[in-house]
Parts: sequence; structure tokens; C-alpha cells
Amino acid sequence: MQSVIDHARQQGNGPIYALGHSMGAMTALRTAARDSQVSGAIAIATGYGRPSALAALRSIGATDFRDSYVDGLTLPQLSEHLDAALDEDLPKLAGRPALYIAADRDMMVSPASVRELFEHAPEPKTLLTIQSDHTTAGDASRAPVLQWLNERHPR
Repeated sequence: MQSVIDHARQQGNGPIYALGHSMGAMTALRTAARDSQVSGAIAIATGYGRPSALAALRSIGATDFRDSYVDGLTLPQLSEHLDAALDEDLPKLAGRPALYIAADRDMMVSPASVRELFEHAPEPKTLLTIQSDHTTAGDASRAPVLQWLNERHPR
């Protein structure tokens, strides 16, 4: 993510926002927090308290969490320390706008988990709920993201 931000800086001089979906949204938030020149962040379908939700899903056999198709860490292993990392990084976003988007039919990251992340985040911040599931939340967020950005940077 930092490489993408560095590339964007080389391409122009406008505002730069870090945006991501699901685990990519965690990366976007943390990268924006660590780079004070990033104008803000947009997090789609990611939340707080995910390790407990993943444990509950695993106990009912809902999914394999990348176990069968990704080499390396499983999703629960990868997620184990995310809340602590967010607690460390989110305050660094203070004063920069952030958009948090929940999907109303998300079975991986509940809207309640997104709201909990939103509550941990500093101001200024916006929370939206879109009609979508987890997989299509990125595509379903296009119009709300563009509207949010246009409100901050009118043409």
C-alpha cells in the first residue's frame, strides 16, 4: 500500500486517500495512519473484533479461511493481532477524514463490527451502510465513495 501511495505522489499533486476492501481496508487504514501526508482513508467491509467472529464461524464450519488455497498464515492467524494494531494506528488518523462502509448482508464482517471500528476511530469520520454482501461490497461502494470524495474535493 505504501508503494501505491508513493507512486500516486509521483504522478500528481492532488490529495491522496488510501482505500481498501476487507483485509485491504485494514491495510489502507494503517498505511494512511502512518503517513501524515495521506489526506484520509476509506475502509469498506472491515471491522473491529474480527478474531472472535472468525472463531465463531470456524466453530460451525462456515468456511476454511484460506486454509486450502493460500500458502502461509490462515485468516484467523493473520487476524489475531489486528485489533491491537488498529488501537495503535487509528489515533494517528485524527484530523483527517475517514469513511467506513458496512454491507447490510455481510456474513464475514458484520455491520456491528464495522460500527465498532467506527467507534474506535478518531474524528472526522463517516459511517455508511450499503446494500451488499461482503464479496460485492467494493463494487457496491463506488457511488457512495465518489460522492464522499466529491463532497471533500468539489470540482
